[in-house]
Amino acid sequence: MSELSAQLAAALPDNTGVRPEWLRALRETAARQFRDHGLPTRKSEAWKYTTIGMLDQAGVQLPAASAIPVSHGLNPLPLAESRLQLNLLDGQIMAQIGDVPAGMTVLPLADALGFGVSGLQALLESLTDGN
Repeated sequence: MSELSAQLAAALPDNTGVRPEWLRALRETAARQFRDHGLPTRKSEAWKYTTIGMLDQAGVQLPAASAIPVSHGLNPLPLAESRLQLNLLDGQIMAQIGDVPAGMTVLPLADALGFGVSGLQALLESLTDGN
């Protein structure tokens, strides 16, 4: 496993207190798979055209928590233009720029889980490929 993969695996959050049960199980499975396999390589069919090995070669490391900027003026530019921009830090909505389009609702994941948003479990479970 690469140095960056080992750092990321060590930084995985504790899974205690996660509810509902299906999400706790899903997170545990994902964490176990990441600890076993690390970052994907070109040998993984879904990643064969995506090179992320350069992150290791470039010496990328996780920043110390104190080094992460909190000021919204230091956020990188979005990858795509949109009238809505959500700035997130550790899964929490820090700022919303623009209006949410009609018919769309933006919730923190914890709230969506608590409200039992229809289809959320299926969506999250679809993100694993079983490797």
